[in-house]
Amino acid sequence: MCSLPACSQCCCLLSGMGIVFLTILGILFEEQPFFTNPEVYHKDGSEEAAEAVYWGAFIYFITLLMSLYGMWYSKRRSAQYNEAQFDHELAPLAASPPRPDYGGSR
Repeated sequence: MCSLPACSQCCCLLSGMGIVFLTILGILFEEQPFFTNPEVYHKDGSEEAAEAVYWGAFIYFITLLMSLYGMWYSKRRSAQYNEAQFDHELAPLAASPPRPDYGGSR
C-alpha cells in the first residue's frame, strides 16, 4: 500500500543512490572526460556536462531532505495517534466510580 512512510523510504533510498551515482559521474566528467565519451572528446563540453550532473545531484539531495522530513513527520504523527488512542482507552477507567470494598480487612 502506498503511504507516506513507504514513499518516503523509497525516495530516500533512490535519492541516496542517485546522489552517489551522479557525483561519481561528475567526477569522471571533470577528471577523465575521454572515458565518458571518446567520440566527442575534441569538443570542450565536459565542464558543462559536469556542472549539469552536479545540479542533478543537488536536486536529488533536496529530494533526500524532503523524504527524510516525510519519515520524521509520519513517525511523529504515528506517535501522537498512539498516545491519543492510549488516552482514549484509559478514559473510561478513570471515569468509573470507585468499587466497593467487599470482604476487605480493616
